[in-house]
Amino acid sequence: MTEKLLAYALCRQIEGYDDIVVDRLMETIAKDGYRMQTLITEVVTSYPFLNRRVQN
Repeated sequence: MTEKLLAYALCRQIEGYDDIVVDRLMETIAKDGYRMQTLITEVVTSYPFLNRRVQN
């Protein structure tokens, strides 16, 4: 679920270098009891999401 939501948010498929981000997201989400609110918050505040390139 985490990988799919991150891929959707980034408008691209998850690449090998995204594994570190997914691992960090999973750690944080697990600490908060796997709440959906935490998952969404962590995805939209993640480095790849905040620094993504949008094609015109």
